[in-house]
Amino acid sequence: MLQCLPEAHTMSESLPNLGVGEASQADATTADRPRVDLLDVDPYAHRVGVELRAAAAVLMPAMREAAASIRSILDADPQGRATFALLEREGLVDPARFAERYLLGVYSPRLTRQRQRRRAHVIGQWFELMGLPLSLSVEAMWLTLQLLHRAIAQLPWARERRSQLATFLTARMREELKAQIDGQRQLALVRHRLIVALEQWRVEATDWPEFVTGAMRRLSGSPWLGGPRAWPPRQRGADRL
Repeated sequence: MLQCLPEAHTMSESLPNLGVGEASQADATTADRPRVDLLDVDPYAHRVGVELRAAAAVLMPAMREAAASIRSILDADPQGRATFALLEREGLVDPARFAERYLLGVYSPRLTRQRQRRRAHVIGQWFELMGLPLSLSVEAMWLTLQLLHRAIAQLPWARERRSQLATFLTARMREELKAQIDGQRQLALVRHRLIVALEQWRVEATDWPEFVTGAMRRLSGSPWLGGPRAWPPRQRGADRL
């Protein structure tokens, strides 16, 4: 599964800056639209939070629309549909509610880089544990960004101000996807090393009891014995803009 994903820095840094022009073609032509390097944007700056709060009235409905659409993305993947149907049936997660809370967290005015990386790592690790392609998350985030850009185009702001807000949201998505990929690969690497260690011990152990004892000792030394944090990841204080 990991072989199907591009390198984290390649995918995240190649994300286009849609700006607001693509959401409202009457707003500007492609030639007039400024190009902004996302690497130069701080998506956690104080002014980003100020602008997010100012635009909350149009961003919130767009996020709810995106959350409702994310379920269709998950259902389009057979394994994703089966996995989330099981989680929902067992009462572990409400996919629509979780998607909404998750998006509110990603675009919260109070979000910090450390908090976003921690949350995104957990998402990436859970996709790896459940055997789901991270492309599902990429598709969901891309859809969300398109809806948010469309909403921003409706703001009665100056074009430059709207374009800056669109750039801030694109930069947030870039950081989110990069951290998700890092989390997924981190867990995949740890799991691979554990499998190699257990296979080597299987050859060295003289009998079954010795193998079981040694295997448990090796597993107990891994920080991933119980997997990442409980599902779903908690979204503290991120329920509103």
